[in-house]
Amino acid sequence: LDRRVDTVEIVNYRKDGSRFVNALQLGPINDEDGKLIYFFGSQLDVSERRRVEREHRQLADDELLHRLRNIVNVMTAMVRLTAREEPTPAAFAKKVIDRLSALGAAHFDTIGRSDQHEVDVKTLIGPIIRAYTSDTEEQIKLSGANPLISHRLVSPLTLALHELATNAVKHGALSTETGRVSLDIALLQAPARQAPARLRFVWQEIGGPEVTKSDRDSGSRIIQSLTRAVGGTLHYDWQPDGLIATAEFPMTAIGQD
Repeated sequence: LDRRVDTVEIVNYRKDGSRFVNALQLGPINDEDGKLIYFFGSQLDVSERRRVEREHRQLADDELLHRLRNIVNVMTAMVRLTAREEPTPAAFAKKVIDRLSALGAAHFDTIGRSDQHEVDVKTLIGPIIRAYTSDTEEQIKLSGANPLISHRLVSPLTLALHELATNAVKHGALSTETGRVSLDIALLQAPARQAPARLRFVWQEIGGPEVTKSDRDSGSRIIQSLTRAVGGTLHYDWQPDGLIATAEFPMTAIGQD
């Protein structure tokens, strides 16, 4: 026989029929010469501990499921709105793939752990900066605060920045080597305690070609719709020297269940 200490859990039932879980530990007791003389046994009621563990697992599973539903809802809305605007199947497919890739890159780090409820802004924005600046962060300069944001804001914030970067690569500052983008993040505390703090970002392009507002603004409408859905605002200022986009998102009270 294997002479080692081991623990097993046994489900028992009381006289009233209620169940409880015992952790039973068994092990050998040897004399000075190493000869087995006894086996010891002890038991502990671990029912409450297991109940708490089950509740924690259930909460984690519920949170993960809620995140997945939110992501699917965003994807559904994005595909539906894109289909209304893109004239050809090829254009539709490319636009959807690009947007889903940006959305996936942002969520992979935050959905890996079901107990992670927040992510800092720099971690969230990092993949977008790297994706649109050819492995260099010099063209997009990030400044300001680095607050933790709720996972509920990951989708609208990521897609807004993705659309801005896409537009900048096609028509704006990121379409030239000399173009630059400054992205400033600020956390605005509401004067009234009842109101939640707001995250504000200002995207400003300089050094690119002269800017004119595009007639095809399907991306802008989609992001405006998603932003409004979480209680945010997004304003575009088409300056000749470069686009200035200002967005605000409430930090809390959005999507609370």
